[in-house]
Parts: sequence; C-alpha cells; structure tokens
Amino acid sequence: MTTGRTLAAVLAAVSAAVMGLSVWRMASRVSAYYEATGHRLYVFREVQDRAFRFAGRPVTIADTDNPPGVIVRYGDRELPIPATREPKSIQLPGLARHADWLRVLRFAERDRMTSDELERAIDEGRVADRLVIVVLDPRRWADGRPLGEGQATDALFTLHELVPDGSIRTEQYSFPLSARAAAAKPPAWGPKPLPEDTWQYYASLWLMPRGSKPTPRFTTDAVRSLGWTLPTAAFSGLVLTLCLPFALAPRRKPPAAESAGPAAGHRP
Repeated sequence: MTTGRTLAAVLAAVSAAVMGLSVWRMASRVSAYYEATGHRLYVFREVQDRAFRFAGRPVTIADTDNPPGVIVRYGDRELPIPATREPKSIQLPGLARHADWLRVLRFAERDRMTSDELERAIDEGRVADRLVIVVLDPRRWADGRPLGEGQATDALFTLHELVPDGSIRTEQYSFPLSARAAAAKPPAWGPKPLPEDTWQYYASLWLMPRGSKPTPRFTTDAVRSLGWTLPTAAFSGLVLTLCLPFALAPRRKPPAAESAGPAAGHRP
C-alpha cells in the first residue's frame, strides 16, 4: 500500500510540473503568435441609448412608421434604415424592439489590455473607440431577386460605421463560408462573404441567427500555434487528477490484534 501511495504521489508531482511547464509554454506561444501575425482582438459593447454623443457629435436613433424602421442622425447626416424584421412591442426599452435585426455597437482593439482595462481606458478618453450599426438583411440583389427563403446562409449583413470625421461608411457582406464551401461553390454575384477574424465578422456575430453561427475552425488564430503544449497539458492534467486522490487518501488503520486467550473470569 505504501508503494502504491508513493507511486501516485510521484506521478502527481511529475504531472503537476509537466502541466505547469506546458501552460507556461502555451502562453509564450500565444503571445509570440499575436506579435508575429498582428492578430487583432476586439471588445464590443452594445448601445441601448437612443441619444448619445460620439466623436464630439450628437447621435440620435428614432423609430419610423412608414416604412417601419429607424432613422439615424449623426451630426448633420441622416441615415434611414428600413426594418428587415417586424419590430417588437413599442413598450420595450431602448432599442430592444429592433434587436432581431439591428444592433448598435461600440468597439475597440483590446491589444494587451484586459476587457475591464480597455473599458476604463475608453471611459477616461485614453483609447478612442468606434461605432457601428449592424443590420441583418434578407438576401436580395439589386434587381430585387431574393436568393433563398429564410435560410441562415442567405443572410446579408450591412454595417454602417459612424466615422469620427462625421461621415457614415457602409459595407455589406454575405454569410461567411468555410474555405471548402467557398472553393466548391464560390459566390457568383453579390457581396463577398464575411472575412474571418475581422471586426466586421465579430460585429455580425451579434445578429447571426441562433444555432447557425459558423463553427470555429481555429485556422487563423493562436490555437494552431500551440503544438505539443495543448495535448501535453491536457494529458498531464488528467494524470494529476487521477493520481492526486490516491496520493492524499487517508491511511488505513491496521486491524486490532485479536486476543490470544479468553478474557479474565471467563469460564469455558
């Protein structure tokens, strides 16, 4: 029993050391990957206010009835956006009645800051954030032809970015395709698919139909740079989990020695 406990303790100690080394190397590889590739990380915050200021200019978002939708006023610019889904109850607060088809997002590059640090930097004016209005559209081409009826992959994403110079920049993308799907059947016309690992991609995720978000492929992020560190950390963690209970289990008490003869005063 002592030999088994000792073996478990040794394996647990070795596994803990290997796991610690693997996690340290993993963090180093991730850091080196982002430095080498210039990969950008973003933090998004949804805006529910209908009136606020951005880049020193007033922004207002008001409902319209004919056609249903909203009109965005940014400084001296106006941008009418027709609803692409039926708005919900007018009693809902903020922009919640339009949440199925429209989101207003402020975002910024995170760089090496945590999300909380970035938000504080934005609030204190040390980092300038950006503002985009994302609209989920049914896919419809310039001549009015619809392509598909309600399919998730028939979605169009229109992004209206309010630029600090007072202009409004509009981009439109189709549903993102995997590399295999794009190679097998590239889009013949219309907007190009959302490029992976861009702010446009992450902003559009806020409006992608539930259950239809693209599966992460981990081909353009730090996961592919982990190499041996990820499986080694996972395996050593498993060994540590299995061995630690045996190494720390309480020792069994030896059974009490049986009396060699009958108790005093006992008569056979």
